[in-house]
Amino acid sequence: MGCAICLCFVLFEAGLAAQSSRQDLNDLKQRLSQDIVFIQELLSHTRTDKAVSLNDLKLLQRQINNRELIIENIEAQLYLITLEEEKTQNQIDSLQYDLDLMREEYAKTVRETYKSQSAYDKLLFLFSSESVNDAFKRMKYMQYYNDHRAKQYKEVVGLKDTLEEQLTILAQERKDREALLLIEQQEKEALNTALAAKDQLIIQLRSKESHLSNKLGEKQVAMKALDQEIQNVISAASNEVAASSKTIGESPGLNSTAGTNRSKTVNDDSRLGARFLKNKGKLPWPVDEGVITSRFGKHSHPILKNIKTTNNGLDIAAHPSAVVKSLYEGRVTKKLFNPGFQWAVIVKHGPYYTVYANLDEVYVKKGEQIAAQQQIGTVYNDLSERKSEMHLEIWKDRNKLDPEQWLRKR
Repeated sequence: MGCAICLCFVLFEAGLAAQSSRQDLNDLKQRLSQDIVFIQELLSHTRTDKAVSLNDLKLLQRQINNRELIIENIEAQLYLITLEEEKTQNQIDSLQYDLDLMREEYAKTVRETYKSQSAYDKLLFLFSSESVNDAFKRMKYMQYYNDHRAKQYKEVVGLKDTLEEQLTILAQERKDREALLLIEQQEKEALNTALAAKDQLIIQLRSKESHLSNKLGEKQVAMKALDQEIQNVISAASNEVAASSKTIGESPGLNSTAGTNRSKTVNDDSRLGARFLKNKGKLPWPVDEGVITSRFGKHSHPILKNIKTTNNGLDIAAHPSAVVKSLYEGRVTKKLFNPGFQWAVIVKHGPYYTVYANLDEVYVKKGEQIAAQQQIGTVYNDLSERKSEMHLEIWKDRNKLDPEQWLRKR
């Protein structure tokens, strides 16, 4: 009987692990749902008339992606609940079997005791002993027998309570499954509505292919200019480090103070870069609320056929004039303006660089040492395109990195 109870506790711990997995999935579903609400706020803000923009399509596509992920999430939760239901039912069947055996054994013991263990019989059992030692052993045996009966009774009661708890858990699991099935149905209906809206939006945007093509060309020219500016900054910093190392190596006895300062700067940059790398996957987002509308890498244009675009970073939609903050401590190495990407700020973190573009206002200046999460500026609100989004890039030397891998999961 003890083994059966131990097995019950092992299964209970496994159930706790499954509950943890379900909680993780539920937390993810809530974050996706919050993103959907945020995107809807952005769409409501930008859609002040019947005109449509490519940004509307990007936001709507993100909503569709989130709803698809929520449905997959719900299906994963339903699968876990099904496994838990089966496991709980098996525990209930096993407990019920053990409980029936224990009840039968205990009832049998009680009947036999009632028939043979009256007070007179007990005294007779003791006084019929052949010696004092034998009487002591018989008395200990009677005590052990009574203790065993009391323990057996407690086990029956305990097993009954455990069974009732398992039945309560099973009832809650079935209730959770029914609630999730309802939510899944609602999400599928919302997804179908969003897909229909997307199809209608694409039809409207295809009538503007010429305008979209011109805008894409302008953006590509602007981003190429930003790319060149970033490379110029990195080249200048690399040349400065190389010149410092050469000066220190060739003239160890001359201008020792300057050489020491240059060496200290190089070492500080190296340590800062190591700390920046250590925070990969844990860096804060540049805006308090935002959703990614375009990810790193190459993508097919949603409207223009056979056209692929390359994103060197992330485009993050945010509230108009949302505050943009630095991902990490560093030094502002460049502040520049271009009509294609508005204001941009480049911050150096040792061998790493973070780039914040499409800013309306800028609060920092070139050469300034800034702290992590220090306000850099605000997101530009493009009234003509009816969008408010910032552009984020991360470089190491001349290599472009995927910022999404460096930001903490939301």
